[in-house]
Amino acid sequence: MKNKELQHPIIVLFSLVSLSSFLGKMLISYLPPFPVISDSLTYIEIANGIREGVYLSIDGVYYSPGYPFFLSQIFSYFGSDPSTVYQVQFAVLGIVAFMAFQIARTYLKIPFYLSLMTALIVILWPYMILYSLLIMSAVPYTVVSLMAIFITMKALSENKLRWFALSGIAFGIAALMRPVALLLPFWLFGTGVLSTWFFNYRLPPIKNLITSLLFFIIIVAPWFTFKTIQMYKVESTTAQSSHVFDKAFITLAYEIDRDPEASVYASDVVISKFKNIFRFWNPGAGGYQAELLTESKPEAKYLISIYKFGFFTLLALAFISILIIPNYMLVVLWSCILYVWMLHTVLFPYPRYTLPIIPLMLISAGFAVANWRTIIENIKKMKLPAKPS
Repeated sequence: MKNKELQHPIIVLFSLVSLSSFLGKMLISYLPPFPVISDSLTYIEIANGIREGVYLSIDGVYYSPGYPFFLSQIFSYFGSDPSTVYQVQFAVLGIVAFMAFQIARTYLKIPFYLSLMTALIVILWPYMILYSLLIMSAVPYTVVSLMAIFITMKALSENKLRWFALSGIAFGIAALMRPVALLLPFWLFGTGVLSTWFFNYRLPPIKNLITSLLFFIIIVAPWFTFKTIQMYKVESTTAQSSHVFDKAFITLAYEIDRDPEASVYASDVVISKFKNIFRFWNPGAGGYQAELLTESKPEAKYLISIYKFGFFTLLALAFISILIIPNYMLVVLWSCILYVWMLHTVLFPYPRYTLPIIPLMLISAGFAVANWRTIIENIKKMKLPAKPS
């Protein structure tokens, strides 16, 4: 088989999904299972309700339907054993890696083998593996959001109305999977307009942009209407907005070292939000699941140390890529990163909220490696001229 045939997207997709599925099979068999608790039980209960034709509220809250619907389909076709859900999520992880490969190769013009390496790192990323082994929305949401970003890049590249419509649909599905994406299309619209001003890009036809936003609204509107009817009041798609804002601004309950009985003052909130700028990029690997893993597999602590070193190395490379930011597709990529970063700086940061943009961070790092000569030239241009003698 010729080298170009090996690089065909279908071959790459099949290879990545097969690799990820095989990895999942090995880990599911080898590792002790994590307990199915907390939000996982909620998702399972809602998914079972969907199979019976009822959308359940949990403690008076209607959770976003994307992930429960995903689970209900797995239960219907493959059974409700947790290990089956994990196996499907590992296959989805292979698609996440493929989407990262496609964005890197197609729109950032990163060489094939470096794009493929980026995809492999996505599959082997510890938190990607962890959340594939949990009944949580992280991995399915990540694949939908990456598809939305890829379609958006295709729309901007080809400037065809149908791709803008599909972009709005994809972002709508992402918002139904996780409400965090609810304002992202509007954010991209705004940053797109600003980038045309700062970098002298040509703005796509307004009708195309409006079409994208219109289809986004069409996708999320039925869920918005359903919740309004069920709750007898207008609500956003956010499942637990009051709890989120209480945790983020009133109690600061997400701060592990904080006394839960202590009063919260305005200065505490300001300091906390400033710290969140840096907390957002916490590599993690020190939480409950990591403790369970190191207790059962003590050698995992060495892998955790390697992971943290790799995390900060790749993060540094990703930030270096900003030196080539006039690249239009890189602007789109970093706009998405900045949106999630800002949102969780204002609310609260956990590694699981950083996870969906990790593939974008890895693509940025690969872009920096692929364009290292340009970066060095740009750094030289930034040097101040020497003072006259």
